[in-house]
Amino acid sequence: MSTMFLQFLLVLLVAIHATLACLCKPMTLSEAMCSSTTVVLARVSDGQPHKVSDVAYRRYLLNVSSTLREDDTKMSMNDRQGALLFPEAVSDCGGILTDGLDYVIAGSVDSNGELVSASCFYHNPYEYLANDAIYMKILIGQLDCKDVSMNICPDSSKTYNTI
Repeated sequence: MSTMFLQFLLVLLVAIHATLACLCKPMTLSEAMCSSTTVVLARVSDGQPHKVSDVAYRRYLLNVSSTLREDDTKMSMNDRQGALLFPEAVSDCGGILTDGLDYVIAGSVDSNGELVSASCFYHNPYEYLANDAIYMKILIGQLDCKDVSMNICPDSSKTYNTI
């Protein structure tokens, strides 16, 4: 084989690997919710890149109804877990969580109640979400929803409630 052909193959393999390493794509809020069990609305702490703040940390689960608890111990555990998971997930897509921005991160919850975010499964600045994201609005320190048990999935059996 010629050197030029081998170089072409090498470039092709690198491009394929880069594509496979980043399987995430921009999604709307409803797409993120409909393709996961948990959606986290989080703000990166001021002065602490990659660390998700407790203040703006919120979880949405499928078909679970209860009141929003700011002192939820699992929320704190998930916050620390998030600080470990998100930089790795984001680096697979060649980006970083930007200080001071709100993000929507989709994933699932393991048996310990920890958020498990598949490598770059989904993360996106809240401000960049498509128009159907108007169902939710993140305010400083609080979450304002038009409807707590809103149904935004094509599958009408799925609803999302705060916990």
